[in-house]
Amino acid sequence: MPAAKALRTRPQSAGRLVFVWLTLAVALVHLALLMGLPDRLTMFQNDAVQATKRFTTRTIAPEPPTPSTLVSPPAAAKPPRTKPAAATPVQTPIPTPIPEAYPAGTDSAPISNQTTAIPDPTAAAPVAAASSAPVAGTASVNAVPPELPPKLLIPPSVRLLYDVKGVVSFAYTGGSELLWLNQGDLYSARLQITKFGFNLRTWTSKGEISRRGLEPLRFGDQTRSEIAALFQRDKGIVSFSDKSPDVPLLPGAQDYLSSFFQLAGLLAGQPQRYPPGSSIPFQVVNARGAEPWVFTVDGPETVELPDGSKGGIKLTREHDAQSDTTVELWLAPDLLYVPIRIRLSQGNGDFAELLWRSAQKPD
Repeated sequence: MPAAKALRTRPQSAGRLVFVWLTLAVALVHLALLMGLPDRLTMFQNDAVQATKRFTTRTIAPEPPTPSTLVSPPAAAKPPRTKPAAATPVQTPIPTPIPEAYPAGTDSAPISNQTTAIPDPTAAAPVAAASSAPVAGTASVNAVPPELPPKLLIPPSVRLLYDVKGVVSFAYTGGSELLWLNQGDLYSARLQITKFGFNLRTWTSKGEISRRGLEPLRFGDQTRSEIAALFQRDKGIVSFSDKSPDVPLLPGAQDYLSSFFQLAGLLAGQPQRYPPGSSIPFQVVNARGAEPWVFTVDGPETVELPDGSKGGIKLTREHDAQSDTTVELWLAPDLLYVPIRIRLSQGNGDFAELLWRSAQKPD
């Protein structure tokens, strides 16, 4: 009995022993792991620090900028603005003799072009009368047949400055510059009306100078955008940039701006030909059409100007059924008949008036 009982208890003791040994082994392993963990943590921390140092000290090459991120170089500093010195009007007077008229009955005499500057108004010079004596074997100048052009004396290049006042639904004032360039066979003109340095309206005219006077090739009228008239002399028509219908081009046709200097050339060339009451007709082209204009010579008048009074010859174009525009011009004989007063008025009461202030040499 005791031996059998011993046999039954021996396996149980062996199992307990094995369990104890296994438990001890696991405990030793855990202990070993616990004892080595701080070293492993320290190694991990050291590795992390080294990696961080390598990352933060590594030089990274910048990527090239794309066009959208390019920065423009700083603009150069602008020089300080200086107020330009006021232009001094021309002070040197010029003689204004009327050249000897070419023989009547011929048409080969060239037009006369002055090339000197317009005199200052304080240096008035009387205009000599053109010779009216007949040339031997021909008729007198006043008897020139109608088909032959009159003698003209086109003004020299000049810059004319004006004070402006007017009404266009409201009253306004401003300034104006009329730049006239006589280049011998060619001419150009520009009339600008300004207010506070802004252009309110600009007229331009370019063309040729022949013995018949001015022959425009292009007229422009600009407020916000420009519209223009083109003189197609080879086709005998005037066409328009705004698609207005073409109109026939008549001999002696002028535009709104060239007409001023054509009249100046006619009166300067033969003042005795245009006494008070005489008429000067020609076709006048604007940027949208053409009208027959007839200027009547009203005679001498004294013109009140910003810097005093001056004598002028007044010409008037009255409104008619085709146009309600009345044009009044005062041309100064001592300034080769350039306009010293210009007044354009409408039937509704609107008007623009330019009063001459000074004359300068063009730049």
